[in-house]
Amino acid sequence: MKNFSLKLLLVLFIAVGLSGCEKEETSLSSNCEFTDAEYNAYYNLVTKFSANPTVANCNALKQASFKLIDKFKNCDVSTKEQITQLTQAWNSIDCNDFD
Repeated sequence: MKNFSLKLLLVLFIAVGLSGCEKEETSLSSNCEFTDAEYNAYYNLVTKFSANPTVANCNALKQASFKLIDKFKNCDVSTKEQITQLTQAWNSIDCNDFD
């Protein structure tokens, strides 16, 4: 379960990174931009969790992921289906598994 969850987190991270490239090309509103600071903060959470998969690190990454998903809900580059799938994926992760 832990390996699956970690792989899911990394896939989400990659998907968000690729969306960042797409956003720059379409020049969307500032709400849809993934700034360097946001990228670095999220990357640091992924790295921290990967190095030390604890309940606290999982919860921090999960909350940051939900905030990121919320940010992109109204962007042209994300579909309702993608948002729903990402939300469901994160909802299915039980951070207590990393106890």
